[in-house]
Amino acid sequence: MVPVQGKVSSDIPKWQLALLLGVPVTIGAAGLYYYYKKNKSKKNANNRGESSKGSKPDQRSDEHVEKKPSTPNEIAESLKTEGNIFFKKGQYDSAIEKYTRAIEACPKESQQQLSTYYQNRAAAYSQLGKQQNVLEDCTSALEYNKFYVKALSRRAKAFEAVEKLEEALNDATALCMLEQFGNQSSIAFADTVLKKLGKTKARDLYASRKPLLPSKAFVKNYFTAFVNDPLIRTIVEEDTPLRQALELIKDGELDNIETLSTAELSNNDSKYHHLALLLRATFHMLSMSSENALSDLEMLLREKESAREIKSNALIKRALLKMQSANRDGAMKDFDEAEQLYSDNADIYHHRGQIYLLSERMEDALREFEKAISFAPECDVAHAQKCYAEFRKMSEINPAKKQEALNNFENISKRFPDSAEVSALYGQALTDAKDFEKAEKFYDKALEKQTDSGMLYVHKGLLYVQWRNDINAAVEMLQKAVETDPSCGFAYESLGSIEVQRGKFQPAIDAYTKALNLSRTEEEMAHIYSMVAAAKAQVSAAKYMGIEVN
Repeated sequence: MVPVQGKVSSDIPKWQLALLLGVPVTIGAAGLYYYYKKNKSKKNANNRGESSKGSKPDQRSDEHVEKKPSTPNEIAESLKTEGNIFFKKGQYDSAIEKYTRAIEACPKESQQQLSTYYQNRAAAYSQLGKQQNVLEDCTSALEYNKFYVKALSRRAKAFEAVEKLEEALNDATALCMLEQFGNQSSIAFADTVLKKLGKTKARDLYASRKPLLPSKAFVKNYFTAFVNDPLIRTIVEEDTPLRQALELIKDGELDNIETLSTAELSNNDSKYHHLALLLRATFHMLSMSSENALSDLEMLLREKESAREIKSNALIKRALLKMQSANRDGAMKDFDEAEQLYSDNADIYHHRGQIYLLSERMEDALREFEKAISFAPECDVAHAQKCYAEFRKMSEINPAKKQEALNNFENISKRFPDSAEVSALYGQALTDAKDFEKAEKFYDKALEKQTDSGMLYVHKGLLYVQWRNDINAAVEMLQKAVETDPSCGFAYESLGSIEVQRGKFQPAIDAYTKALNLSRTEEEMAHIYSMVAAAKAQVSAAKYMGIEVN
């Protein structure tokens, strides 16, 4: 196992924390905000229009004029005023007719007035749910006044209404910049659009993703999370395709696993049919071929004669597959069924505990890890994760007792001195506790035991940012991570976040895109795509604002 992702020192500024860990906070545009604050030119306040709050039409200069309007501008303004009166009465068709006449009467050189009339007509169309008309009129208003926040806000919402989420995000990002990130309603809207966009794209990407073999380090780490996996514990004495495949698995090799396991399955006389089916399902899981994995697991679970060790392991792995596709209820049912079948299997409680840990349910996680340890006292990974859950729990409810949790970690590290997993998680806990120098020592200790782990280099790189704000050292570690393990998606994600912090948006997009292609779950894909979309929206908004970005 590798350190749990997602927690750093709480006193890091929120925008910086988001950039470091890739968490979309306020649409991930905060880096651009600081860049914009340094480079923006002074705009006339009138150019920005009014606040984006509310849905009313622009009512500037609505005072009644006693004398009959005579000039084209006066006629247009009078018609706009009449339109506003109809709008207030809820007579939107009549309001639209008046705004249309105002647009027709207004001279083309009166751009400020024209932008207002188009925006007002868009407001009336919005009340009638005519989103295409809203988009057209807001676009016209912005052609006359590109910094008109009310028109920009209304167009962003219209784009969302017609499911043009990327366009909505671009407008929302530009809007937040124009308002200097001072309007919480605009920021919340942008966040909503970003999350919706991420989920929508991830659903399609996850369904169409192609199989991808993981690194040897990933395969080895995967199996360290199981103490009762029949693929590791079973000894096949005969010289069979299955025996060859199991030897490859232990070395982290996957290239010929599917061929060998299928060959074993084609032998009707093989006594290892169920084990071969489990092996092929596991191969499909590791290579991100979820449908094939699920098909093999369900075939195996229908076999009445399969041993409980094999069937229990199959249920755990099906539960993990269901978690990958965000089917939490289905996953928990599979864990429950596995427990009923083989209640003293430590792997059930260990993996269920991991899910609770990542879900911030520390009490439940601790209960599961304790059960796992009761059935597998020498499972170093379960001990380490139990210590980390204790530390997290103490950090939340009783910070004064964090040291007690760290002392437990220290004892476990002495009990399992050769465990890279224990050292890595202890390093993460020490980082959270701001004991950076000691954290570095434990990351180094973990790397001595597991030199091919890209994830360890990632966490060491993030340590340097939190400890000394040493971006160069962090980038060096992240580059080392991808050299060591080109399939380490978290390394590319972290590189992207640092590039955003440095204002280098195209390199950030490139790194995020690589991370996206390496994502293993639909939820992870949604998260990474949100970062890609946020970076692209920042570039779009910068161009709109006339700001040069890299």
